[in-house]
Amino acid sequence: MVTVYYDSQCVFCSSIIDKIKKKCNDIHFCDRTEIHHSGLNEKIIKDALNSDSLILLEDSQPLFFSEAIIRIFTIAGGYYKVLAMIFKLIPSSILNRVYKLIANIRYCLPALEQKIDTK
Repeated sequence: MVTVYYDSQCVFCSSIIDKIKKKCNDIHFCDRTEIHHSGLNEKIIKDALNSDSLILLEDSQPLFFSEAIIRIFTIAGGYYKVLAMIFKLIPSSILNRVYKLIANIRYCLPALEQKIDTK
């Protein structure tokens, strides 16, 4: 089972996660604060919580930033998998910069509208 720990207090983040939840049952989503129950060692947990990234945990291996997003989109399939394939064409250093920029302003971003939802 794949578990994703994300900032559930962020309206923008939660709206994206809600859309993925509707399409995919293969990922378990939890608030970031629940990572203490993940079984990861404390250093990884501390680094994860300080990283301002969502955390994907698969087979006890954590993924962060754009690598986690690409994996989530790949698992979700459909339109999301196409996005993942496009993101893989972009160097991770650029994707991670964009991720961090969005993460820094995420509380200012609105929720995604339902009409943007993919089928």
